[in-house]
Amino acid sequence: PAGTAALATAPLPLDVELDVGRLWLGRLSSDGLRVQHRPAGQGWVTRFDGAGAQGSLSFRPDLDGGSLEGRLARAQIAWKPRDGAAPPDADGVLRTTATHPPTDPAGLPRLDLRIDDLRVGSAELGAVEVRTTRVEGGQRLESLRSVGPDGRVEASGRWQRVDARSSAHLQFSFDSSAVDDVLVGMGYAHSISAQNSRVTAEVDWPADAPTAIQGLNWALGRGELRLDLRDGVLRAVEPGAGRVLGLINFWAIPRRLSLNFGDVLAKGLSFDRMQGSFTIADGVADTDDLDLDAPSLNMEVRGRVGLLARNYDQRVKVVPDVSAGVTLGALLLGGPAAGVLALIAQEVLDKPLDQVGQLHYHLTGSWDDPRVERVGGLGPSQAQSSTTDRSLNAGGTQ
Repeated sequence: PAGTAALATAPLPLDVELDVGRLWLGRLSSDGLRVQHRPAGQGWVTRFDGAGAQGSLSFRPDLDGGSLEGRLARAQIAWKPRDGAAPPDADGVLRTTATHPPTDPAGLPRLDLRIDDLRVGSAELGAVEVRTTRVEGGQRLESLRSVGPDGRVEASGRWQRVDARSSAHLQFSFDSSAVDDVLVGMGYAHSISAQNSRVTAEVDWPADAPTAIQGLNWALGRGELRLDLRDGVLRAVEPGAGRVLGLINFWAIPRRLSLNFGDVLAKGLSFDRMQGSFTIADGVADTDDLDLDAPSLNMEVRGRVGLLARNYDQRVKVVPDVSAGVTLGALLLGGPAAGVLALIAQEVLDKPLDQVGQLHYHLTGSWDDPRVERVGGLGPSQAQSSTTDRSLNAGGTQ
């Protein structure tokens, strides 16, 4: 971020034309570009042509940090790991160092960006508009909006640094009929899909936070996030298959349920609806109402996700929904979820399926290597009372 202002205020004095195989913007990349960069008065103009983007970016300086205007007919981006690149700080803080002080948003260019056709991986997000205005000590995000075949995004907010302390506010909504394509395009593992998805959030980074003098620590926001996904599939994927979606990283649950019968869950666990909310504070996201309704079971998730520690302390209750007299063979033919329930009853619980009332699990460990233990004989109230979060803020795992 500090380099952004430097680039904007110190344009190259030469005309440059390059054929670029891959252009990086942080961890996002765009492939197959021809780039033409030219000075324009005290600013500059950069034109792009090729598979990755077509259009231009232009910078115009002024006393307040200038403005960055973008007009692109199309842009194709995707998240990809960079060979040899150092991983980002786990806590996401914009740190104070001798060479990189906290980013001052008042010194960044004002944004006026329009993209007619934005694609993230294979997801088509369509027309995108980003516009900011200046306020005391920073900028306001007046509009961030995208409307396309695979999703709709709307966001607003502000970012300020006043009296040597940073603060911010963000409010956004995301609706999609192809959330799996969007997530894969952002580098996440292909662990969840849904025909209809809606995510909303409102988060604050207050100026009185202990780390505000150092800059913004994105993981220490305070607010609420809500999600509602319908007609989808949970897939069991192995660690290392992609970035981990920490708030709803359910791969460990289906994997634990599958025991040694991976073929039963090969196509995933279909669900009718997944909905719930997270209260976010002090580097922890806490939920007491995350529920999943599937044709053959209901799943309730309660507890905490460590955003800084990148770990879990959650209780998961699985409630089978079966009718008496259904045979094991019929269940296996009826779908993966039903087959798993039969296998659990037969191989683990050693009792008939119609005697299985509830299954309780404790989810701990890191995002990359979560651990699931079956909690025998605990009712919902006992399971909830035994939950501990002592390692979530400390950064350890249980």
